[in-house]
Amino acid sequence: MKTILTVGLILTCMGALTQNLSSPPLIADEDGILSIWQKPFDVNNFFIVPYINFDDPQRNLKNIADCYFNTSGLWLPEKDFEQCEQLGLNVLVSSRENPFFSTNEKWKIPDEEVDAFVRKMVSGSGNSKAIVGYDICDEPDVPDYPKLAVAVEAVHKYAPGKLAFINLYPVLEPMSRTGVNTYQEYVEQFVEVVKPDIISYDNYMALYSMDQKNRNMMATFYMNMMTVYAASQKYKIPWWNVVASNQIRYHTVIPTLDNMMLQAYTSLAAGASAVCWYTYYDTEYDYAPVNTKGMRTNTWYALREVNRHLSILGPIIKTLKSTGVYFTDPTIHPSLPLLPGKTVKEIECSEPLMIGEFESAKGNRYVMVVNISLEHSARFILKTDIENERLFVVSTGEQTPYFQEILSTVARGGYIPKNEPQERLARSVENAYWIPAGQGVLIKCSNQK
Repeated sequence: MKTILTVGLILTCMGALTQNLSSPPLIADEDGILSIWQKPFDVNNFFIVPYINFDDPQRNLKNIADCYFNTSGLWLPEKDFEQCEQLGLNVLVSSRENPFFSTNEKWKIPDEEVDAFVRKMVSGSGNSKAIVGYDICDEPDVPDYPKLAVAVEAVHKYAPGKLAFINLYPVLEPMSRTGVNTYQEYVEQFVEVVKPDIISYDNYMALYSMDQKNRNMMATFYMNMMTVYAASQKYKIPWWNVVASNQIRYHTVIPTLDNMMLQAYTSLAAGASAVCWYTYYDTEYDYAPVNTKGMRTNTWYALREVNRHLSILGPIIKTLKSTGVYFTDPTIHPSLPLLPGKTVKEIECSEPLMIGEFESAKGNRYVMVVNISLEHSARFILKTDIENERLFVVSTGEQTPYFQEILSTVARGGYIPKNEPQERLARSVENAYWIPAGQGVLIKCSNQK
């Protein structure tokens, strides 16, 4: 009798919800996130960057733009700048003559030589409007920081308003080599001494960990991100993530839609301002997006879809303020922060999740939920600080995003077969949402019930 009564109650609720929510009104877009348009060649944009170099064969800038990149990448000859302008591709200028790339004892370079190098790089690259910054150094040690400070100051002097790009080691580099005891010191001293425009680092553990099978390796991916995120929040400076789009070593897994989505969406959840993919051409690494003959590979098409998501959500995230990053319990490492957050009080889900909380200039709340499983899709029920709050996904189904309310199967008028078991009927009235392995969703909280 109890089972019959429960099923009857659910069916009654189904009818009522179908009547009341058959045409639920959409929420207003007070923050204008559905109509964001990035002006090309603006240093404040969200950047999607391919790593390329002078010697890459069959360079094809149109091919790069078609893959939803908005930046040409490093090591691009000046002769290509005009085409970058036509395609709307930003340019990060790099130089073969960079003294920071030619010596391991960067700290010995005289200040005058550093200043002269930057002046020559700026003047020698011309006045293309596509230029947004200059590549200064990759993976410096702490003793190099004073010289990098000179370089950053020189960029600001000779190219006002442009970025000085410096990329740091990942957390797995031995700190004894870099000159400090912890990775936090490494990052914070970089900010305090160099006074950089951004914090950028590279971490390829999504592939090294064999799609997260090696949990200790993958834990460094999230720990690295959280350390850089914390420094970004503390010093109020943007951060960039350099991740893998090739088979980083011959013995590792290859790039896939799922593991590249994971790298992209976790970056978004932690409020990254750019995602840079290493590498674009297959010159040293297999399974890159473009092979040695200049032909697109399967990786290219997977990466294009990942970049399409970034091209929609990245500019939105760039306009929001990150207020916290959390993980569901159990986490891959005990140092990672757990829910509840300021907005999200609880999430029901059988898969591990990463949650980023954001706030707009007008005080509206947003939540990024990422399925950090690479094995299973995730069904989740999100509970905020407002009981039964209506929640709206910022859908990436179209190139122009739109709001899609999270509703139960019943409220959506979805198909429910007759004579369903009670436990399945119970799920039909839950406001749940599914996300594929490695992917995520940005949700707007409505403040409405």
